[in-house]
Amino acid sequence: MTFREARPGSHLFTTTRRSLIQDLDSNDPAVVRSALEELSRIYRPVVERCFARCGAWNHADVEDAAQEFFEVIVLERHLFAKAAPGRGRLRALLWTAIRHFRIDRLRRTATPRTEILPADDDGLLVEAQDVFERD
Repeated sequence: MTFREARPGSHLFTTTRRSLIQDLDSNDPAVVRSALEELSRIYRPVVERCFARCGAWNHADVEDAAQEFFEVIVLERHLFAKAAPGRGRLRALLWTAIRHFRIDRLRRTATPRTEILPADDDGLLVEAQDVFERD
């Protein structure tokens, strides 16, 4: 099995420019900001396509999820700063972060799968069949 088969959507990733990753370690805030903007410009469409491929969200939800991903994961948690040449590929880090974020977001927005059944006079749960027969 190839990397692309193992990771759907991995062919969407562009080749990482290591100079941008190195710029994140700069002491100059302007250089760091510029590197973050460039990385966001390169990878935002990729993030949106990965979210769109999951099929659970409409276009507006995909855009909202991408915005939240970049605000929370990339900026607040400094995702790109965690990328280091000796730790593996940036695309693997990004893909894993996207996957975990998507799962967490789906869990937060999912409707509960179970509902509480009403109790009878003795405090015992009413059988589901009885509930359906009442309606």
